[in-house]
Amino acid sequence: MIKKILLLTLLILYTGCIALCGEYRETDTLIIFDQSASMYGLFGNKIKYKYAQNIVYQIIRNFSSSKAIGLRTVSDNPPANYEKYSSKTLCQFTVLKNDIRKFNNENIANTVNNIIPGGNSPIELTLRKAILEDFYGNTNLKHIILITDGYENCGGNPCKFIKEVMQNRDDIVIDIIALSVDSDIADKLKCISDATRGKTYNISHPVQISPVVNDVVNNPQINNKEKPPIGGTPNNNINQNVNSKQIIYKNYLLKFFD
Repeated sequence: MIKKILLLTLLILYTGCIALCGEYRETDTLIIFDQSASMYGLFGNKIKYKYAQNIVYQIIRNFSSSKAIGLRTVSDNPPANYEKYSSKTLCQFTVLKNDIRKFNNENIANTVNNIIPGGNSPIELTLRKAILEDFYGNTNLKHIILITDGYENCGGNPCKFIKEVMQNRDDIVIDIIALSVDSDIADKLKCISDATRGKTYNISHPVQISPVVNDVVNNPQINNKEKPPIGGTPNNNINQNVNSKQIIYKNYLLKFFD
């Protein structure tokens, strides 16, 4: 009789928690790095893609290695006969460099260190592949961090695509870190992030990078600090081990600031 009462009590508590707190799920993260040719432009006193690399280093330095994370690029490292490729062909370049898995931080740091900008910006295609291929069959919450200096230039409409996707699901949050884009582009990027309860950060000076990265890694929509407004299932586990930083990333940061 006592056992039955205990079991019934536990069942009531569990059911009440699901109703009030939401079902618990892990969050998996995909960094999307825009390595299109425009990343050769200047931002502050350095080339843009160097700052973009630094953003990735800071993200993974503050990201628990026990959490699943991956890396996809907009465009790809230019081939040897790059100038012979048509714009249509270059608009098909997007690559999953590191699949989404745990203990992946060091691999991502090594990949980003070897990135060379080139090509166009098929952002819709990149997001499409990220959601429909990279996260295929994944039942966890999905956090996409897009690092870019511009918008789609291959004829796609990433905002429209994301709005269509989010009509039938609420398990995706997209945060965008933009490197000093104009107001028109910022509005277009914001359309993407707003559709997923994410944010767009338009960085105008390198000093803003660290606080923005901290805000993205600790996004309340994927850290259970506030309940998602459209029925999502928040997660409080993405940043549990934020202090477990690995010394290897210090080398990349030092090289960046040399």
